Parts: sequence; structure tokens; C-alpha cells
Amino acid sequence: MSRSSILTVYMTGPSKESLEAIAQTLLTEKQIACANLFEPHQSYYSWQGKMKNEMEWAMILKSQISLQDSLEKRILELHPFETPCILFHKLESEPHFYKWVVEQTCSPP
Repeated sequence: MSRSSILTVYMTGPSKESLEAIAQTLLTEKQIACANLFEPHQSYYSWQGKMKNEMEWAMILKSQISLQDSLEKRILELHPFETPCILFHKLESEPHFYKWVVEQTCSPP
């Protein structure tokens, strides 16, 4: 079976509401085909020389690889964090899912 690659984006945020707002905007703009929002989790990290321990939410977005640059730019505009975690993964997809992702997203500008 032939496989095609899609772009998945893992990102975190401070609240369910902040990530829902980002997902809704990106869906409306056809930058993503869908978003999966996950329950909050404990996050440990160092920020500006101090150890942090806070609750964060995580989200996975699915899109076209060709939209990566515009998607990154838009997420940075919408995200409330100064330095958000935005990780891009190119993954093989089953052909029908790939077709659906392409149909749900716009062509890059």
C-alpha cells in the first residue's frame, strides 16, 4: 500500500481554553485538518534560571507538510507563551487519511 506523509504538530499551552482558541482559529483558516487536545499534565522545566513545575495542556495538530512555515508563523502569533513548545513531525499516513487531511486544509500561500 502506498503511503504519503503528513505533518503533525505537538504543542503545549497553559490552559485548555488557550489551546482550544488556537485550534479553532487554525481550523477556520484551514491551516489544520484536526486537533487533539489532551488532559493536563505536570511539566518540569528550567526557565530564566529557575526550576518550574506547572500544569500544562498538550495538543496534536494534523496538516499538510507544505503548510509548515505558515502554520508555525500563525501558531507563534496566537500562542500566549513567549517561547512555546512547537514540535513538527513528518509521519507516514494511510492514503485515505492523507487525502482527507489535504481536502480539509488549504494550499500554501
